[in-house]
Amino acid sequence: MYTLITLHSSYLQVSVFKTQAECLIFVEKNNCSRYKIYQPNQKRNITFLNSFVWSSEKSDFVIDIPKAKAIKKTILREIRSVLFQKLDTAFMKAIETDNLTQKQYIVSLKNQFREITDLDLPDSEQELLDFMPAVFKEVYDLSI
Repeated sequence: MYTLITLHSSYLQVSVFKTQAECLIFVEKNNCSRYKIYQPNQKRNITFLNSFVWSSEKSDFVIDIPKAKAIKKTILREIRSVLFQKLDTAFMKAIETDNLTQKQYIVSLKNQFREITDLDLPDSEQELLDFMPAVFKEVYDLSI
């Protein structure tokens, strides 16, 4: 399968076709001046699709790092909201068992969560894709 990313009338579109010829027909039919056809063996992550900008130099779409960082922060906020619920459950259990150590630990984790979007994020696309705060894993592994 061939992946086609086009920029047409200020809109990005991702399409998948069986053949490269189908991609070219689509490009011609829709009068797309900026496009990139990705071969079946090429993988193009579209997590940061809304940050893609056309690079005439590379004849390809590249990401605008500041926009990608904003997208990553939104993703981190979404994950954080789910994990906050897990922490709330763990905190209630710590209250029920009067476990002061566990309560303090959970408060510490919650404070780290509140500062998640203040972190310095990586400046490369792959590092940004791979970035996940260690505190998220800590909470994910937390037994309740």
